Amino acid sequence: MCRALVLAQSQTLITMDFIMCLGKLIEPEKAHKFREVPVLIDFKLTGVHPDRIAHAMQNLLEGMLTPGTFTPEESYREFESIHPFLDGNGRVGAILFNFLNGTIRNPVTPPMFKRIEN
Repeated sequence: MCRALVLAQSQTLITMDFIMCLGKLIEPEKAHKFREVPVLIDFKLTGVHPDRIAHAMQNLLEGMLTPGTFTPEESYREFESIHPFLDGNGRVGAILFNFLNGTIRNPVTPPMFKRIEN
């Protein structure tokens, strides 16, 4: 198990290492690092440009850690709109949502959002 997950179980702090660890556990071949290519869903570009993923994720992380900035739903939506990994984004996002929502021991399905067109 990733060290970041062990630490997260004893703390309620989400870090970039925690997010990367989740990605690696969920999709070892495709989510062990941020994607380096644009991504297409339904033949449309989605997610932020690969050159901006690290910056966008850092902003999201700061928002998650600043009380009153993002709700769990807003954090989930932002994570999904960044789409940082080649695969596994929905599963990582659902775990993050439940972690932030306090429902990690009894997970719930994240809200469905209309896809944001970039």
